[in-house]
Amino acid sequence: MPLDDAVAARLDRFLHFTPAGMVADTGKALLVAGDYDGAPAVAKLLTDHAQMWRRRFAAETRAYEVAADHPPPVGAPRLLAADTEAGILILQHMSGRPAATERHPAAPLPPRSSAAVVGAADAVAAWSPPTEAFTPVFGYPQRFTRYGPAGYGLLTQEDVRRLTLIYTALAEVQGVWVVAHGDALPANIHIDGSMVMMLDWEWAGLYLPGWDHALLWDSNHDTWKLVARHHGYDTP
Repeated sequence: MPLDDAVAARLDRFLHFTPAGMVADTGKALLVAGDYDGAPAVAKLLTDHAQMWRRRFAAETRAYEVAADHPPPVGAPRLLAADTEAGILILQHMSGRPAATERHPAAPLPPRSSAAVVGAADAVAAWSPPTEAFTPVFGYPQRFTRYGPAGYGLLTQEDVRRLTLIYTALAEVQGVWVVAHGDALPANIHIDGSMVMMLDWEWAGLYLPGWDHALLWDSNHDTWKLVARHHGYDTP
């Protein structure tokens, strides 16, 4: 898809990037394919400048900077250029195909894809970059309330109370916070032969252990039941 003049003008400052055309509009950002000094690259241009998305854009930039100095044990795009204030990132193009084209696949993933996705979550969980490079992404108690009777109604008031007590005890344990990708859904995980790569690190930050795995479980229960049974765990 050809670029309009406004998008082209935003990219003019990046002299090493040659745009080829727009490939996606996520609703909060545009993705533009091109090359950077002759190598395939993608430009990400923020279009929703609400404070939350500006924070997440800055967090994504920081995640790529940390990954450059402390490479994670899973593939991640290399940051080629950035202007966080203007909401523009230029990233290495990652090859391969997504493990799923939908954020929440309706059918179980093929065994090879599900193994790759779980392996990616395992790899990030084992990553040990400097934790001071990241901050907690959100407040857990506020999330409990959001899903309680006053919000979505998925939790009872007693659920909220108990979860808050558990969180309070865990949050005070030194070293309990870990770095997670934050949005480790199959659509954000690309597979190219034996290589597995994770894209879209805008939700990367500090979480309680197990966040990425829980998100995978929520994305498609049937797939992760099969994975759990393969590893000898009983599932309902």
